[in-house]
Amino acid sequence: MDLGRRLRSLMREAAEIIADSKARQALPEEALADLATVHSLLDRVLMLMLARGAVDPREIERAGEDLERILREGVRDR
Repeated sequence: MDLGRRLRSLMREAAEIIADSKARQALPEEALADLATVHSLLDRVLMLMLARGAVDPREIERAGEDLERILREGVRDR
């Protein structure tokens, strides 16, 4: 289950970079789009692992909560 936590941590990092206004200014638009793609792919990996029973379902729930929190904070940051 450690892998699920590690993937969730990577997702959180990608989302925080995307939501950070200074990072958005510093990175080219293509880089931000690529980060969003990475986040989406990590989410897919977690879902595939969940389907095979290889990850704790709570990690999926926490990943969603992380993303919601980061998006809320990013909106406030603007």
